[in-house]
Amino acid sequence: GGPAQKAGLQTGDRLLSLDAESIKGASLEVLERLVLSRAVGDTVAIEVSRGEPAAPLLSKLTLTLERRLP
Repeated sequence: GGPAQKAGLQTGDRLLSLDAESIKGASLEVLERLVLSRAVGDTVAIEVSRGEPAAPLLSKLTLTLERRLP
C-alpha cells in the first residue's frame, strides 16, 4: 500500500486538518497545493474523522511522503 494506507487512512475517512491547519471543506485545488508544497520525505500530521457523523472517531496520523506522482 501507499503512504496513506501505511499511515492508517481508510476509504471514507474525512480529512479535517493537515499540520494543524484546518482543511475541512477545502477544495481539491487547495488540498493539492498543500500537499505539493511538501517535499518527498516530509512528515505531515493529519487529523481525520471516521465513522458516523453523529459520533466521529478522531485520529491523528502521521504520513511521510515517499515520492511525487508524475
